[in-house]
Amino acid sequence: MKLTVIALALFLVAPSHALDLAGRALDYGVSELGMAGAYLHVADSDDHLLEVELRAGRMMGAGMELEIEGTLQRTWDDDGSATSLGATGSFLYNIRTYASWVPFFLGGGGLSYERSSFGSQTWSETDAVVQFGLGTRFFFTDSGALRLEYRFRSRLADPESINSHRLLAGLSVFLG
Repeated sequence: MKLTVIALALFLVAPSHALDLAGRALDYGVSELGMAGAYLHVADSDDHLLEVELRAGRMMGAGMELEIEGTLQRTWDDDGSATSLGATGSFLYNIRTYASWVPFFLGGGGLSYERSSFGSQTWSETDAVVQFGLGTRFFFTDSGALRLEYRFRSRLADPESINSHRLLAGLSVFLG
């Protein structure tokens, strides 16, 4: 409910020239800096997940963007916890809509390091990951946007047991 109210408020206070805002941010050579996060709590199992991502991107022209990200993820429950650090690179394709909403698709890969401790066992592992997703940006100024996205991420070492689906929300600032 709160997210709906915030999104509606930002839509209503967006400048009347918002139709042209996204066009300049998608031009060749423009840089994007941003952060996103997700929190999940499963009430009946007391599982928690917190994820924070920092990213930097560069518009390559024709709707294409190259983006690098650093990810910190923490998972915990009554039995133990796991901390994961990751670095990924992705290609994004932004669909130029000439409106304040700009949908995009992304795909890429990278590395993930995880250290886990459950009960008396502790272990760590490094895996290659691939990710795919889609999302949208809502430009509220010509250099600022809210970003909402869905991501599917899989670790290549054991893709059947370590897949994840994520909904992320964040902010982006465009420079250039």
